[in-house]
Amino acid sequence: MKLFLIGTAGMAKMLLQSQPGYLDLLPALPKAWAEGSIKGLKARGGFEVDMKWKEQQLNTASVKSLLGEECIIHTSVPVKVMGTDIVTKKVPDGYQISFKTLKGKTYSLLTDCR
Repeated sequence: MKLFLIGTAGMAKMLLQSQPGYLDLLPALPKAWAEGSIKGLKARGGFEVDMKWKEQQLNTASVKSLLGEECIIHTSVPVKVMGTDIVTKKVPDGYQISFKTLKGKTYSLLTDCR
């Protein structure tokens, strides 16, 4: 049973890493998983993340705020929070976006590759 749990945790970390202060979406996506989706990943800071990806890149994501904390997301592609003017900024190893959240609200992120 322990081996199964270790494997599952490792797979989840390929899709989402919640670092102190930010969430990293699809940080280590295996080439064999060129297209897919995941729902309900829990992250530090009180967030629940759903994602879809295509051609090895994030396509859409939704982030539910469970605590109402600021959300900082790191991605390999630029994203936009639907219904806002908030856009990503280029950082040395990808893109980053930051936005304030309300407890219980879900935020939709879109990329240019959708």
